[in-house]
Amino acid sequence: MDADALWRAFAEHLARLYAYGAKPTVERGSGWFAVLSNEQHTDVNICVLLSDATRRSSEAVARLLERADVPGVVSVSSSIDADAVEPLRAAGFVAAPLSEPLMWLDSRPAPPTSEFDVRRVATAHELSRAIEVASEAHAIEGGMLTRLLTRDLHADKSVTTWIAWSGDEPASVAWLTRGSKLGVWQMMTPARHRRRGAAMATLAAALHQLWDDGTEGAFLWASPVGRLLYDRVGFTVVDERRVWVLGGDEAANLALGHPA
Repeated sequence: MDADALWRAFAEHLARLYAYGAKPTVERGSGWFAVLSNEQHTDVNICVLLSDATRRSSEAVARLLERADVPGVVSVSSSIDADAVEPLRAAGFVAAPLSEPLMWLDSRPAPPTSEFDVRRVATAHELSRAIEVASEAHAIEGGMLTRLLTRDLHADKSVTTWIAWSGDEPASVAWLTRGSKLGVWQMMTPARHRRRGAAMATLAAALHQLWDDGTEGAFLWASPVGRLLYDRVGFTVVDERRVWVLGGDEAANLALGHPA
């Protein structure tokens, strides 16, 4: 699997995920791309330095975020020379302590057997509940995710939302984008529901139901807290990554599994 090609698919899917609730800025240059929601939160303004990135690539990314006047993260390929990221350091970016790899799954997971009832969101009320769960688990202000992730459920079938229900309570959520590749996003479980298998049930059920004969595989960008789960589902690392952060939110970083 070519890592840079998969990152380009990531960019296309992420722009689609944000398309209804925001007008994302999608920019590309030599050795980099960016998908900015233009919201004032680090984790929803994503820049990526590809394997051929240079100092000029880092400088372009830093200038882009400065012009947009938003905080952001830059995912940096492990193959990039250390000199290429110096412009990020000079601009005030700080490297996160733990890596966040790009991961790939090349076979359909088996349907899960669990206590949870995993269903695709079908109503505006269910979508609102899913956004509430993602907001709580990710420690992101709810209005921001509402703006980003609210959509017309009947107009665009390429973005899907999934909830693992524990009785009447949503225990875990995920968003998946469809195409020849499946993208996994906002895989979130509140702390009070963790270690019960809710996240595993959500991810395996959603992938199993969406996977068809035209599916090449599924990808995701793994947070430290989710990496063990993705390993268990069968995802493998395509590109080990270090994340550089400008204006990071401590609560959100803790929710993703980074130490304080």
